[in-house]
Amino acid sequence: MSRARLRPDLRTAADYTVTFTATQLARLQQVFATGVCDWTKPGVNQQPANSPLTFEAGAGGKPLGPAPASNGL
Repeated sequence: MSRARLRPDLRTAADYTVTFTATQLARLQQVFATGVCDWTKPGVNQQPANSPLTFEAGAGGKPLGPAPASNGL
């Protein structure tokens, strides 16, 4: 499991699109004292998925071939 990279806590009310009271902003600063996730950076030790699954052909990926048939055994 990868850990997120942190950026400094959002310290001012101007960093948010909502209005906080002074008490609410102080609580946010207390709860996130070590920072908040920086989603613009990959997680620590994060690697690309190693999977045969792909969506290169668009949503839904590539269509499956015909259904297997019974050989009568």
